[in-house]
Amino acid sequence: MSLIADATKKSGLIWITRPDTARAMPAWHHWHDDAAYVLVDLSDVDRVSVITRDKATGARSVTWDATVTRVSPGTAEWDAVVPEIHAARLNSPPPDDSTPLFRLSPTAVSTIPAP
Repeated sequence: MSLIADATKKSGLIWITRPDTARAMPAWHHWHDDAAYVLVDLSDVDRVSVITRDKATGARSVTWDATVTRVSPGTAEWDAVVPEIHAARLNSPPPDDSTPLFRLSPTAVSTIPAP
C-alpha cells in the first residue's frame, strides 16, 4: 500500500480507466486515509484502474486497481474530506451536496515499471 500511497500523493493528476473503455481520463485527486478522492462522477462503475505518473518526467510510476464508492454528504467521511479538498483547491467552488465525491480504495498494484 505504501508504494501506491507514495506515488499517488506525489502525482498531480491520476488517470482513471473505466472497465468499459481503454481510454484513461485525467482527474485531480486528494489523498486521505489510504484512498484517492475524486470529484468525477463514477456512479456507473464499482471498479476502475488508476495510473499515477511522475510529476517531473511524466513517466508512469504505478498502476493500481481501485474499488469505487460514493461519499455521501453529511457523513463523517464527507465532513473530514471536503474541507481538505476545498483548502487544496481554493480556485474552485466548495463542494456541496450536489458534488459527486468518490473514494477510490486501492485493491492491488498491477504494474510497477523500473525507474
